[in-house]
Amino acid sequence: MPVWRSMSAKPMIKIVTEPPSTGLTYTTCSAINGTVDLCAHEDLTLKDVRISLIGCGRRSLEVGRNGSRSSDEWIFLSLHMPIDGQALETCCNVPARQQRPIPFHFRVPRQLPTGTCNHTKIAPCLQDQHLCLPPTICSEGADAMCPDLISIGYYIEVVIETDTTVTPSRSILPQDHRFRERLEVTILPTFPEEAPLDLESHSTTFMPRATLSLKRHILGRTLGHVEANAYQPNAIMLKANGGAPSTSSVHIGLAFSPHSETVSIPHVERVCGDLVSNTYFGPRVLHEWPQRLPEAQHTIDPLLNYKVTTPIINYAPGELNWTEGSVLMAVSRTCYRTSLEIPFGVHHVRNKRFMPTFHCCLFSRTYTLVLKIAFSGGQSIRVTVPLQVGVEDSMTQESLDPQGARPPDY
Repeated sequence: MPVWRSMSAKPMIKIVTEPPSTGLTYTTCSAINGTVDLCAHEDLTLKDVRISLIGCGRRSLEVGRNGSRSSDEWIFLSLHMPIDGQALETCCNVPARQQRPIPFHFRVPRQLPTGTCNHTKIAPCLQDQHLCLPPTICSEGADAMCPDLISIGYYIEVVIETDTTVTPSRSILPQDHRFRERLEVTILPTFPEEAPLDLESHSTTFMPRATLSLKRHILGRTLGHVEANAYQPNAIMLKANGGAPSTSSVHIGLAFSPHSETVSIPHVERVCGDLVSNTYFGPRVLHEWPQRLPEAQHTIDPLLNYKVTTPIINYAPGELNWTEGSVLMAVSRTCYRTSLEIPFGVHHVRNKRFMPTFHCCLFSRTYTLVLKIAFSGGQSIRVTVPLQVGVEDSMTQESLDPQGARPPDY
C-alpha cells in the first residue's frame, strides 16, 4: 500500500539576492549577497546547510547515424560558503510557519582554480585561457548567437538536510530529509584586450591581404592591380553594467599599380563589413586554437562551428587622397597609395547579445571581420581580419566594498 506524503511537509526555500538578480549582471570581483529564507508548516531541525556558487556547462551532441543525442554536464566552478557549527546551531531550529533567514556572501573570482583544467596536450598559450571564467550562455533573453546545443550557467545552490530523528513526522519519509533549491545568476567576467594575433599562423582563417586585377568590364583588358592590406583593429570592449560598448576602427591600406600612364586611379565607392561570430564546440576538449586545427582533425573529432553574420559597416569614403609611391610590382612603373580609417561599433545592433572572445575547455567564441571594398565598375576585393570582443574591468574599490561593507555575520 503506497505511503502518501503531504506537500506541506516540504520546507519552502527562497533564495533572495540583494539587490534582486533579475536583470542584473555580475562581473569579476562583484559581490553576490543575499539570504536564504526557510519556512515550513512543521517544526524543522536543520542538520546541515550548504550554500554554493556553481558554474556549469552543458552540451548536447548527435551521436551515431540514428540522430540520437548525448548530453553531458561539466561543473567548472564550485565555491562553498563555510558555515561553522556555532552559526548552524543558531539557525538550526525552524519553528513552524516562521521564516528563518540565512545570509550568504560570494565574490566572483578572477579565475578558476588551477586544478579545474587538468587536460593534457593543451597548447601552453591556451592553458591560461582555460582557467578564465566563461560568460553566461543561455537561450533566454536576447540572441547570444549560440546554438541551443550548448549553455553555460551560474547559480546559487542551497542544500539543506533536516534531522528527522529530532522532529519525526509521519508526513516526511525517511529519505525525504534533503532539499535543494537553485537561483540562476548572470555573470559576465572581465576580459582585457589581448595582443594582436599572429596572422601568419592563422593564414587559413584570416586573409588580411588580397589583390585584384582591375578591369573596365568583365571582358575588358586589365587596367592595373589593386592590393588591399587590412590590420586587426582594437578590441570592442563591452560593459558589464549594460552600458554602451566601445567603438573601434579598422585601417585599410590600398595600393594601385596601373599598366599604363593613361589609366586613371580607381574610385572606391563603398566599404561594407560583416562581423561573423564563431562558436566552436565538439565531443573533445579544445586543445588548440580552433582556427589552427587542421582539416583532418575536424574529420576524426568533428569540431562544430556555429556561425552568425551581422552587418555592422556601410561606409562611403568619398574622394580619397592618393599619393605616388614606390613601385609595387615589377611590371609597374608607378604605384599610388592611400589608406582608409573606418570607424565601426556594435552599439546599434538590436536583439543580439555580444559575448566576449573566450576559450574554455569545451567551448570557444571568436569573431571575424569581413570587409568588402567595392570599386566603380562593379568589381570588389575582400579581406578578413580577427576582432576581439572584451569586457572592461570597471570595478573600483568603492564599488567592490561600498561603505566598507563586510560579509554578513550569522
